[in-house]
Amino acid sequence: MRKGYFYRLIITRLVPFLMRHPLVVFSIWVIYLIIPVDMIPEAMTGFLGYFDDLLLLLASLFLTQKLKKRGAKKPVPVSSSPKRDPYAVLDLSPSASQEEILKAYRKRMAEYHPDKVTHLGKDLQETAHIKTREIQEAYETLKKNK
Repeated sequence: MRKGYFYRLIITRLVPFLMRHPLVVFSIWVIYLIIPVDMIPEAMTGFLGYFDDLLLLLASLFLTQKLKKRGAKKPVPVSSSPKRDPYAVLDLSPSASQEEILKAYRKRMAEYHPDKVTHLGKDLQETAHIKTREIQEAYETLKKNK
């Protein structure tokens, strides 16, 4: 079944925002706790009315922990340095053919692909991601220009 627009909006925008701003989540929970309109109103049932509030708090804590464990991927920082020459990135001469460009691209990707460094430290993984992006951009640039 296809996911709807609002589902994508919540997953791509709202959840990452709330993960970065736990104070907002806590504020929403406090407002929900105080507001008289509730699934089980506190005014009518006394202590039992706080049961749904407690369940909501526990569910939000559980989901927050689950998302943190899953490891919300941080965007790889874009280097502020000027873009390198695509021929230099792929170690090619400007007269290289499409086949040579593709061969060099595959060779460089085999060297720096992030899947090859998953067992290494975070720093090397980030470096591999940056290098991979640089190689892909160089390949796309050369592919368009040839």
